[in-house]
Amino acid sequence: MPGRYPNPSIANEAQLGRVVANLFREEGWKVVEKPREKNVAPDFLV
Repeated sequence: MPGRYPNPSIANEAQLGRVVANLFREEGWKVVEKPREKNVAPDFLV
């Protein structure tokens, strides 16, 4: 999305997940964040 969001440096996977979840929220989606359990569960549901 050029021009709409700055291109911040993403330090880690958790930070990237928060950025993605917030993008969905800004567009009116409901996001439920779930803790990861040994890589078998999603990080969040949209």
